[in-house]
Amino acid sequence: LKFDPDVKMPLAAIHEQMSKRLDTYYVEFNGIRYAQTAILCKQLRDVDTIYWFADFQDPADAEQMKLVLRKLKANKQKLIMHATVKGRFFEQVRDGVILPSGGTVTVKDVK
Repeated sequence: LKFDPDVKMPLAAIHEQMSKRLDTYYVEFNGIRYAQTAILCKQLRDVDTIYWFADFQDPADAEQMKLVLRKLKANKQKLIMHATVKGRFFEQVRDGVILPSGGTVTVKDVK
């Protein structure tokens, strides 16, 4: 799949591709205020690694980040940050959650 920021995301094709991978879950945006709702959802409770693909443009709440980090550590989970761009809140999320969880950071400018 090729990503073009000017074209609507091809969700059906993404779902089709991801559905063929074992032990892979896709949590689609549903209007929630915090990404932590998706990161801490029941489908991901027993996984060892969570892959977070985003642009990190939306504000990051320090209290929510502490909650996510605490849950990740309790569950012995790593959070991998895949940033499409280094959004305004990239460093805050990287330093507040990703690196302390033992996760890693990937940056790929898709434009």
